[in-house]
Amino acid sequence: MMKKLVMLSMIFLLSSCSPVKLEPMNTYELNKLPAPIVKNTKKEITILVTMPEIDPVYNTNQIAYTLKPYEISYYSKNTWAATPAQMLQPLIIQSLLNTHHYIVISSASMAHYDFLLNTQILKLQQEFDCHCCSVVRMTLRAELIGVLSNQVRATKQFSVVVPVCGIAPYCAVIAANQASAEILYQLTRFCLKVL
Repeated sequence: MMKKLVMLSMIFLLSSCSPVKLEPMNTYELNKLPAPIVKNTKKEITILVTMPEIDPVYNTNQIAYTLKPYEISYYSKNTWAATPAQMLQPLIIQSLLNTHHYIVISSASMAHYDFLLNTQILKLQQEFDCHCCSVVRMTLRAELIGVLSNQVRATKQFSVVVPVCGIAPYCAVIAANQASAEILYQLTRFCLKVL
């Protein structure tokens, strides 16, 4: 009887020391660019694109969703590769560069610049309704400031809602990339119109 008890104890100890199998973490990017809006004329205008400000709720690499108003939750096994602001800034720069209309920089120490483009991510979340359908909502505010005059040239808020085609978190990532590409398209048109 004692031998059986010792044997069972050893089996238990050995099995408890084996590595626990965890579900892998899925990491995703915002990296979709809109179709380029190419201008035939090039202006000698330099735009400094600052790092987007972001609502603290979304200033994380966690992917946000909401099941009911006023409540934010985050996926536990699915994350962004960086914060939305860190992923969006290079996309804003590339979208503006793709116009072949401006010189675009991301650091004030790099060169002289004529305009400052400040953006703020107000919302980036998946929203579920009571029927388990969902959409991704993205809202961005943009402000163009003339450096010489130190005056706001124009401001605009953009909001995009994209349906999520499926229930997996990856489906929300696809919708978020579509939403950000549409926001970038609208932002690029806004800059071209103002400048």
